[in-house]
Amino acid sequence: MQTPKHVFKWFVGLYVLGLLAFPFSVQAQRVDLDQLMTTYIDLTFQSFAQGMDQVGGQAQSLPALQSNAADMANSISEIYDDEIGGGFEVIWNRRVNFFSDYLNAFKAGDENELLLVRESIDNSVIEVAAYLEEVVTDFSGASAQAQLFSISSLFYEALEKYQAGDVEAFNTLEEESVRQVNVLSTSLEERVAADLILITKAQEEAARLAAEEEAARIAAEEEAARIAAEEEAARLAAEEEANRLEEEQAAAEAAAAQESEAASQTNTATSTTSTTDSTTAVVASTDATTGENTTTKTATIDLVTTVDPESEQSQTTTEENETRELVRYTVDTPIYVRNPDTQELEPYPFSDVNATHDFRSILDINRRGIVQGYDDGTYRPENPVNRAEFTKIIVGTVESNPRGFDCFPDVRQEWFAAFVCFAQANGIVGGYPDGTFKPANQVNFAEAYKILGETLFPGEAVATEVWYQGYVDLAVNRGYVLDLSIPFDTSITREQLATMVARAMASKEQ
Repeated sequence: MQTPKHVFKWFVGLYVLGLLAFPFSVQAQRVDLDQLMTTYIDLTFQSFAQGMDQVGGQAQSLPALQSNAADMANSISEIYDDEIGGGFEVIWNRRVNFFSDYLNAFKAGDENELLLVRESIDNSVIEVAAYLEEVVTDFSGASAQAQLFSISSLFYEALEKYQAGDVEAFNTLEEESVRQVNVLSTSLEERVAADLILITKAQEEAARLAAEEEAARIAAEEEAARIAAEEEAARLAAEEEANRLEEEQAAAEAAAAQESEAASQTNTATSTTSTTDSTTAVVASTDATTGENTTTKTATIDLVTTVDPESEQSQTTTEENETRELVRYTVDTPIYVRNPDTQELEPYPFSDVNATHDFRSILDINRRGIVQGYDDGTYRPENPVNRAEFTKIIVGTVESNPRGFDCFPDVRQEWFAAFVCFAQANGIVGGYPDGTFKPANQVNFAEAYKILGETLFPGEAVATEVWYQGYVDLAVNRGYVLDLSIPFDTSITREQLATMVARAMASKEQ
């Protein structure tokens, strides 16, 4: 049998259930909730007893009730966050004060004050319901508000029964209040349990994403370091190769100078050279039977000291074993070509190629039919070469009439399409990571070595960690490498193209 003094205990307890059940759905948290609820109910009962029996007894109990509210707020923060826990503490302390005021007004029999405090308690019901709806996912604030108003009405009626000494009615009202608060608590616990699952999953996902981002950052740093190391190694290797070539060239020049000086001293009396002009002319020729460039074989064929190709007396006449004097070519040095069929001297075929260019290589690939020059009679040796032009020229050394089209999104049926598609089908080119070929891009040295190597010497390049190094090594071994001090991402010119192709063709034909 319960006594009327239990009324304040169960009323406050059921409000604690209604407000606090939602953050304590996990078993590990539920034990703390039970302890906090029991403590709060005990403190409330003591506060009620002290308030009824002692002057100022209610006020003496407020610090303990507020401390307990802080403990509940901390428990809420563990499931949601500090802001939500702090919001609960403010709301609940305000309700503690309202019930304290109500008890004092009830004891004093002040009806006006009771009405004012009831209005404040009703407003706090609205505040609690709105708070629950905002914090707890998919929870109905309207339903909670209706249940809390009903419980408040039961409380007010129970206090009246307490004052009248009707214990049986008080017990009935208490049981109904507990039943209603259990309904509210169950609904809250179900929704908060779902909230906690979502919160846990979100935290796990955030941790996973953070770990992936950190791993990606570390991988990017490692890749950047690896690339930097490769570039540095390639730069050092290029410098070493350039130094080696420079030393070899200096040694060759020194030896040639000594040889020239000795030859000059020996042959001064016997050398017969007739000169009609101070400008030295150059004759570049090709052997009609072998197809080989013969510009370095005999001085009598390659060099004349005349600007008049019809004057036989002006040609340098030397014995077979006689060493000729080195000639320095300038932009003004005329160039004549010996016709392989008639052996007559003819003007050089390209008007913009002078003796300072690699005119022999340009003539070689022109006579092989690899390049034809432009309609205005120029070769344009300083012009860069794009990927479409270079691929067509190189593929043309092994296949004069390839077929194919639509092998890249940007290679359809253009003039170069068949050559590019042949190269793609035979593993000579592979395109860029985005699937395109980029035919208008200028071709650089690294790409040129690869395309030339795969076309003329398929399978000879050795795979290396730096993708183009094996093709550079192949060019060194085959003798068509150019100055290694030039960065590999530098665009090549049409003159450099001619040098590389002529050397590579000569190597292939050996």
